[in-house]
Amino acid sequence: MTKALRMAPQLRVALYAVLAAGLAVAVVAGWVTQEQSTNLLEQVDKVLGLLASAAFVLAASNVKTAAPAVDAPAIANEVAVRINTGLTDVATSAQSAVNDVRRQVEQELGHRLGR
Repeated sequence: MTKALRMAPQLRVALYAVLAAGLAVAVVAGWVTQEQSTNLLEQVDKVLGLLASAAFVLAASNVKTAAPAVDAPAIANEVAVRINTGLTDVATSAQSAVNDVRRQVEQELGHRLGR
């Protein structure tokens, strides 16, 4: 990050302070109205915000690192394999649980029917 970008927040605060002081003098001297001063500060705020954003965009565009390569089909295949494995495990566990419950119900019914 460049020194100017690191200083951007402090620079904006300094510019606001200088501009506000200058506008206060202009209002007191009668050169501008309070409403004009407020409008000017709002416009300067928008311009400085835009300039700061543009500086960050330019800084980002100068980064020399490349994005990592992504093999989407391989990732999709791995996700599908993990989902299928998980579903198989769940189905196996569920079948085992159903068999246990069925066995218990049949035993209970057998006891009640006198078998």
